[in-house]
Amino acid sequence: MNDILLSVIVATKDNSKSLLRLLESLDAQYMPAHQYEVLVANAHSTDDTSSMVENLTFRYAMEHCVSRRQGLMAARNQAVEQAKGDRLLFLSDDLVAPPTLLETHLQAHKDIPHHVVRGPIVPLETETIPMLDRPPPSIRLFFTINNSSASKMAILKVGGFTENIDPELEDREVGWRLQQDNWTERFVPEAYVYRPSTQEETLLDLKRQAVLLARTAVAHYMQHPDPSVAKTTGIHPRARAWARLTAGEGIYSVVRFLRDTSLGQVHWIRTLIEQRIFMTYYRRALTKELEGKDL
Repeated sequence: MNDILLSVIVATKDNSKSLLRLLESLDAQYMPAHQYEVLVANAHSTDDTSSMVENLTFRYAMEHCVSRRQGLMAARNQAVEQAKGDRLLFLSDDLVAPPTLLETHLQAHKDIPHHVVRGPIVPLETETIPMLDRPPPSIRLFFTINNSSASKMAILKVGGFTENIDPELEDREVGWRLQQDNWTERFVPEAYVYRPSTQEETLLDLKRQAVLLARTAVAHYMQHPDPSVAKTTGIHPRARAWARLTAGEGIYSVVRFLRDTSLGQVHWIRTLIEQRIFMTYYRRALTKELEGKDL
């Protein structure tokens, strides 16, 4: 009899130290160990990942899935095929799972079955869970491979992950197909994961991320010129007009002040302001990316 309710899929390549930290955190879950499994989707790592995984023992069942094909997407697809659970939770190998993560994802699916569940990612050193982690709707990802769960049936029905695609499009691509198949998103703040930070994020980092996301959004729309894609990415005339009106310069000093403040209770305020600045950068970058394109 199969008691597994949830299959956790972790795609990895040459990141054994971070992977071990995640696997250990998954061993400390409140959810009974016999109800979940972890599939390590190994995309032909050249470090000690394979030997490490083969020699690890945890309370939960763990499968080492070495992809027959190249790439992280291929590794995820193979893990999806081998998964025993009806629900799949996708995590990246650089995260740390709090003890409540798995049961929170599973409960969210029980409450509203026909949903994709997505949780926030917060810095490991933060003292409080941010109240405003969700990005603005105009650039919100429907599905991420960092902390999202869905039914195995849904992933298989839409054809799994596209393997011959730009890695920056992988979230949007499978998310778009899930949307087209009438799956809706449920954002669950309690289903958070931690991501260790090696350094404080700067305004330049925000700008680089915004430029990358703008390029990804335009490339995704070029591949799927659908009104729903234009809406979720902000690729429409009103969004571009707003970019010309939004400056955001006046709040830089506030961000600098908050960065010098270590109090956990102001973290959510800083998050809100950073999202405002990020949106300013994103709209500008999107306008630039769209120049000369006949959309």
